[in-house]
Amino acid sequence: MLNPKQCVGLLFAVFFTVACVPKIQLETPKEGITINMNVEVEHKIQIETDENTRKILGE
Repeated sequence: MLNPKQCVGLLFAVFFTVACVPKIQLETPKEGITINMNVEVEHKIQIETDENTRKILGE
């Protein structure tokens, strides 16, 4: 059986161990995250066709 000094030491060890447990909390923001992006996109499309297709299309 444990003597009184060992009991006190064990209680202190338990309390300090419980007190030192890290606690991590993650909370989501109440408003959503807004990302503003100003993007300008330019496209240049080239289509190559054979001679028969050009005649059909009238080019």
